[in-house]
Amino acid sequence: MTPSRLRRAAGAVHQALLLLQWQLVRRLPAPRRAPRAEAVLVIPADAEVLTGSKGDEAMLLAARAMARSAFGPEVRLLVACSTPAADARAHAAGFEPWRVWGGLAMPLAFRRLLAAARPTRGWVMGADLLDGHYSPVTALRMIIAADLMARAGLATRFLGFSLNEQPARSVCLAFRALDPRAAVQLRDPVSCERFGRVTGRPARLVADTAFLLPPAPLEEPAAAARRWVRAQRAQGRRVLALNAHPMLFPAAEAAAGAAALADALQAAMHDVAARRPVSWLLLPHDERAGAGDLAWLDLLHARLDDGQRAFCHRLLAPPAADQIKALAGEVDGALTGRMHLAIALLGQGRPVLALAYQGKFAGLLRHFALPDWLLLEPAQAVDAAVLTGRLVRFVDELPTLTEQVGLRLPAVLARARLTFAEALP
Repeated sequence: MTPSRLRRAAGAVHQALLLLQWQLVRRLPAPRRAPRAEAVLVIPADAEVLTGSKGDEAMLLAARAMARSAFGPEVRLLVACSTPAADARAHAAGFEPWRVWGGLAMPLAFRRLLAAARPTRGWVMGADLLDGHYSPVTALRMIIAADLMARAGLATRFLGFSLNEQPARSVCLAFRALDPRAAVQLRDPVSCERFGRVTGRPARLVADTAFLLPPAPLEEPAAAARRWVRAQRAQGRRVLALNAHPMLFPAAEAAAGAAALADALQAAMHDVAARRPVSWLLLPHDERAGAGDLAWLDLLHARLDDGQRAFCHRLLAPPAADQIKALAGEVDGALTGRMHLAIALLGQGRPVLALAYQGKFAGLLRHFALPDWLLLEPAQAVDAAVLTGRLVRFVDELPTLTEQVGLRLPAVLARARLTFAEALP
């Protein structure tokens, strides 16, 4: 048996054991819960790194802000972690790390420690994980956690997540069995429609919690990036933020796909420069090994000639999520494959040209009634001629697109706040 088949077989066994143990744990009587002060337990999108993705950090900080606004600055905040690195980042963000997550005995351990910690609310950040595309095991753990929190009497809700076109079968089964007291919320209309279709369960349409993240004052080197952007715009140039990542392509094609995209973009940047005055902010948004943006931006930067680099500014590491939100308000738009960088821009009234994958950007753009031509599949984006044409059109239509985003933004922010409507006083 090949290594990939062995991994799939092991994953299937792990899923089956989690589902079986979950059913056994659900038969145990609910633990007695003495009244206590408000305490919010957050199940994050990434319990191993916690904030390596600035999108994960944006959601976590937005949830923290909402909890403190509702319950006061001293509210107890806990977050599930599975590594010492995540523990350290949790402390830095004002959370208590809650070390119960991995392992085959997760449902039983989770229930036992839930009774000991006695939080009052449970918030699950599904992001783009709950369809099982990246890991059905991780998705099952998150759904099981929500179910056990609801059964223990916590006010439990998913803070908004996406669903692709083919969610894992085990995930669909788990959602069908989920305790009805756990509120299910999807962060875009396309995902919400899919969820109802594949699970038969009701769900509420919201918008991503990261829309609620306020921008922060800029520190170096992000402040230097802002000075550069303002200088470029003072010269009459449009400034576009830019990033991409290896997960735009299937794992077996990631290296070749990333190289092809870098080649196409270098050529497109050259051709666009001959037609329109455009400058580029190379903005990383994810520092995780393997899944992050840094290696791809290195790849692109190495392909640029001196003339192109004269109109590029490159950040060597992602700023904090709330500083990225501030930078997003400085540029004119973005070409990005990162959902939460797109959310940062849209939340600042700026349009995006999206490198789409798994059908998850379509719903985000629908919130703003933006046209489908703003979605570029990776297979299209590696064609330099297609990419050039789309970029030129994007630059030319920036005034109209910006106006459209501004018109729809208040309603989207209201949907984001709806995520917490019943969770907050």
